Amino acid sequence: MHVSKFSQVDAITSKNSIDSKKAAGANDFAAIFSSLQMEEKNSKTQATSADSSLRLDTSQGEKAIDIDDYFTPKSGVSLLDIPLLLPSRRNIEELSKHASTKLQNLLRENNIPEAPSQITFDPYEKMQLPKDYPYADELKQMFAENPVFERQLSTVNALASHYVGMQESIQFNEEYSNAKTQAEVDLILKKYSNLFNDNQRSANIALLFSAEGEMRITADGKPYRS
Repeated sequence: MHVSKFSQVDAITSKNSIDSKKAAGANDFAAIFSSLQMEEKNSKTQATSADSSLRLDTSQGEKAIDIDDYFTPKSGVSLLDIPLLLPSRRNIEELSKHASTKLQNLLRENNIPEAPSQITFDPYEKMQLPKDYPYADELKQMFAENPVFERQLSTVNALASHYVGMQESIQFNEEYSNAKTQAEVDLILKKYSNLFNDNQRSANIALLFSAEGEMRITADGKPYRS
């Protein structure tokens, strides 16, 4: 079949037009896809930022606090201007959830296969790891590069210790006020005698972790709330 030169030009022009439209469509799709990726990235960034803002009980009342910023040292700021975190159950639970997520992310970022079974802190707030934990050096390096996170864990430990001590005092006051006889009073005083010692023993707090980094808190081997 004979095709005129004019028809050939029309065909080429038409093909070029279709190719141009396809290219434009591809460019439009690429632009839309890129825009969606950027929105998703911004959304994740906002979510991460929001995740670090927690509503906590403080010495200045309930406040929304950016916990990462809170534990970052600042020069020229008086300690009196910084609200103190109270040893409330809500604070311990919120900080624990935040720390669990943070630890899981850091383990992935630093290619550490698993978390230690537990982390404890000595009286000088120095972190202690299990002796058989195979990634101790890697984890210590991770904490050295993220001192703010280590301070967060140390604070969770301290708040849990104070919380447990307060609960024992509350229980003593309730039982003492409900005592009907001197014999009952004597038994209660004996039961809680450690509260009146100068060298009052604090509960042994441990931050226990699953291999993935999910955290729970124990006091003397039991859930800290029990």
